[in-house]
Parts: sequence; C-alpha cells; structure tokens
Amino acid sequence: MRKPKFWRPASVATAFLVLGLVCLLTPMRTVTTTHGFPTWILGIFLLAGGVGLWVDALIGRARDRD
Repeated sequence: MRKPKFWRPASVATAFLVLGLVCLLTPMRTVTTTHGFPTWILGIFLLAGGVGLWVDALIGRARDRD
C-alpha cells in the first residue's frame, strides 16, 4: 500500500515548526551569528515557512479527497 502524499509535506512542515520554536523559546534567540544575523529572525522565518507548508499540505489533502 502506498503512503499518501500528505505525510511527507506534513512532516517537513512539523520539522520547520519545531526548529522555529526552538530558535524562539530557548536562550539561542539572543545569539547572533558570526555575520551578525540574529537567530530570532531565523526562528520567525522557520515558523512562517512551517505554517505555510502545513496550509499547503492541508489544501492538497482536501483537493485529493474531491
């Protein structure tokens, strides 16, 4: 039996959300990289990407059901 197409994007989206939360909820959020990039901005981008991927996965799942 083939795995549905939903689970791969959903698992990537979940990984993005977890990494974004780790960047924002740990003391790592106050760290800047060697090039001066603040990691809290990275956390926000990861969260936004994870939410976007989840929405895309859910829309794709709803489209496949029709």
